[in-house]
Parts: sequence; structure tokens; C-alpha cells
Amino acid sequence: MANKKVKLKVSDRINIINNAQKLGCTWAIRCKFDDFIDSITVSDEDYEKAGVGRDEKGKIVVKNDFEMEYDTANVPDVIAKAIADTIINLEETSIRVPSMKPMYEEVKGSLGLIVDVADL
Repeated sequence: MANKKVKLKVSDRINIINNAQKLGCTWAIRCKFDDFIDSITVSDEDYEKAGVGRDEKGKIVVKNDFEMEYDTANVPDVIAKAIADTIINLEETSIRVPSMKPMYEEVKGSLGLIVDVADL
């Protein structure tokens, strides 16, 4: 995977963490997962500065969605491969089962910010 620096908003980081929970779990992934989450986590200070909260429906809202630079080299190879596999599998599933398309778009829209399937 080509390493590059990407700009991620606070909401992007929150969505990446939430969608990373959808990755299949193997021992190799589990061993690297915490390091990956730690590299992208949103600090308490960032939550406060961004004004993260929930709306009346319980959906996360961010009032000041500022950006930070993230180095994709922080994504362990085994996690990058799992992300790519998940995106590819969801894409294939969404073709056969159209009701899966929103999930595919959500996962690709967040995890695809840090892993380019074409690079793997």
C-alpha cells in the first residue's frame, strides 16, 4: 500500500473507528487492531474542541469538524488488507443484495479514506 498523508475531519475519524468494528476478526487482525485504533482515535480534547454531541435521534453531530493530518503508514498491513477485503466483499454483496448498498457506501466512504483498495 502506498503511504500518504490524508486530511481527516473529526467526523471521519469517528466513522472510521465505528466502521473498523465491522472487519472480520482473525488473530492477526486482533493483534494489530488496538494499535490501529490508537493511531486514529479522537482525544477528549478533540471531542470538546469539535463540539461532538448527539442529536435527538441519537446520531453523532460535530459542530466544528476540523481536520488533522493522518499518515496511512499508521495502518498496519494486516488491517489494510482486512479493510480492502471488507470493501470488496461489501461491494460484491451490494450488487446481489441492493439493500446492502448503504452499508457498502458508508464503509467505503470512511475506511476508503485511509486505504485505497487499488493499492493492495
